[in-house]
Amino acid sequence: MRVRLLPGAAGTVSREHFLMSYVIDGRVAIDAGSIGLMTVEEQLALTDVFISHTHMDHIATLPIFLDNVFAPNRKPVRLHVSVETQAVLERHLFNDVIWPDLVRIGAVGTKFFEWETLVPGQPVVTGDLTVTPLELRHVIPTLGFLVESPTAAVALISDTAALDNVWDRLREVPRLERVVLECSFPESMRWLADKSMHLTPRDVADQLTRLGRPVSVSIVHTKPAFREQIERELHDLKIPRLELFRPGEELVV
Repeated sequence: MRVRLLPGAAGTVSREHFLMSYVIDGRVAIDAGSIGLMTVEEQLALTDVFISHTHMDHIATLPIFLDNVFAPNRKPVRLHVSVETQAVLERHLFNDVIWPDLVRIGAVGTKFFEWETLVPGQPVVTGDLTVTPLELRHVIPTLGFLVESPTAAVALISDTAALDNVWDRLREVPRLERVVLECSFPESMRWLADKSMHLTPRDVADQLTRLGRPVSVSIVHTKPAFREQIERELHDLKIPRLELFRPGEELVV
């Protein structure tokens, strides 16, 4: 399984992380912050898009992507969302004000996409991948994702406060090779991390102890203004098998 963290700007690779999107094996996307910035050929290869929640850095290019891949008589992409996320997208994005109402327009003829409802804990099979949504703790309903291939598994957990249920679930996954985990703020900004329901370096160390076994860890969602400070604090904690997941990089698990 190949997991690529997309850059946040077309044609560039930066250490700064502005938008959230992963592409798995070239055809499944997790979040749509920057999938609309890939080449058209790469976008056309995507069959399934899973959305964790509706904050802008996770959906920013979703409308652009759906517009780019639409063609008459083409099989529509499957858009996997929770009930809460679908309601927000229908009300605030596909509303003919922010963006055309693609649901209404696609009701006759070729659809722009098909809704697929996500339920926490209920697996979704797409090709040789099984994607299980995991309920996180954030300021709005948010999902993480356990992605399993026939040989390995990776957990993608961003935009969350401290939690227990996810680690309980991941302990049951024998092929878990890697956890991709957010770390948004340094310790000096804990007040903001707590209010916005994000993690600091010490939170990361604490959360990983709850998993109860060693796995490789990749850190994402570091706020650009604090990236260097976050990196120093993570380094000082000496967390085993931890690295920063740079935009543009690809993990092989």
